[in-house]
Amino acid sequence: MMRKMFAVALASAALAMPALGQTQTLINEDFSGWPVALNVTSAPSGSPWTVYGNVDVIANGTHSITCASNNCLDLDGSAQTAGSLESQLFQFYAGDVLRFQFDVSGSQRTASGLDTFFAYLYSTGSLSISSLESQSDGAVDYSPSETFGGGFALAPELNGGLLASTYPWTTWYVQFTLEHDAEIGVGFLTTSADNVGPMIDNVLLTRTAATTVPEPSTYMLMAAGLAAMAAVARRRRNA
Repeated sequence: MMRKMFAVALASAALAMPALGQTQTLINEDFSGWPVALNVTSAPSGSPWTVYGNVDVIANGTHSITCASNNCLDLDGSAQTAGSLESQLFQFYAGDVLRFQFDVSGSQRTASGLDTFFAYLYSTGSLSISSLESQSDGAVDYSPSETFGGGFALAPELNGGLLASTYPWTTWYVQFTLEHDAEIGVGFLTTSADNVGPMIDNVLLTRTAATTVPEPSTYMLMAAGLAAMAAVARRRRNA
């Protein structure tokens, strides 16, 4: 009987052990909910984005542009005002795994030329990270366990943030583990201001929780097992 109760307690303790949590999608943006238009100065209602300057929302196959999905976003609006896109801040916790992923291409509208392009993360304070992974045709500007604040840039092709107009659609990502709680957002920008800017599509931001919190019933089961063990031990002492 004692061994049985001990097994119940061990099983309860195992259920209470922290486990890797599920992945939460914070941003999944293919711009299908944005009206196709030139010189857009604001995101649709309810969107997590803020537009600075102006951008063009392009339908696949129009203006000699091929999108990665049905719509894509030209960061350089037709008013020749450099544009940028920045998300709201999202809460992350120590141990969470952050993944920031998107598709990017050059302007596709000139045979030659370079446009500035940066994708970045920003926060309300400095960040400490570990287990950094990236795929961006150019190095992420920070190394594992690096502390940084305000910006975390993905520079294309190690070329000072310049993107060739003929650059094909490519998926980039950066992923790392947070060592401290932080509020984090993502953004994209160009300074080209020449009506032919970098194109972005399929933006994804996810948070994989470090641990799941055990359900109250798990704690109750564990407590019941331990109480049963204690009752058996008392009976044996009193026998």
